[in-house]
Amino acid sequence: MDVLPWDAAFLDHWRPDVAVWTESELWPAMLVSARTRGIPMLLINARISNRSFRRWRALRGMARALLRSFDRILAQDDLAAEQLTALGADPARLT
Repeated sequence: MDVLPWDAAFLDHWRPDVAVWTESELWPAMLVSARTRGIPMLLINARISNRSFRRWRALRGMARALLRSFDRILAQDDLAAEQLTALGADPARLT
């Protein structure tokens, strides 16, 4: 469950040096908690389904903010990279 107080408590207890996310699991409260603590974040094997892409496009501002939280995004393929860029991922941080 993505609940800000629980996420904050988890991060405060474990104090990770880095957070690694996989595929398309974006938990907004956890991303915010990690970013405010200065924890570097990586999104690896990043992808997004066509259905999710259409939904996130309607929330482009939120998608951009979430994707820009990552220090580095490693896309699964060229299509995923294009979709993530269209949603607001920083091309300089996207591979």
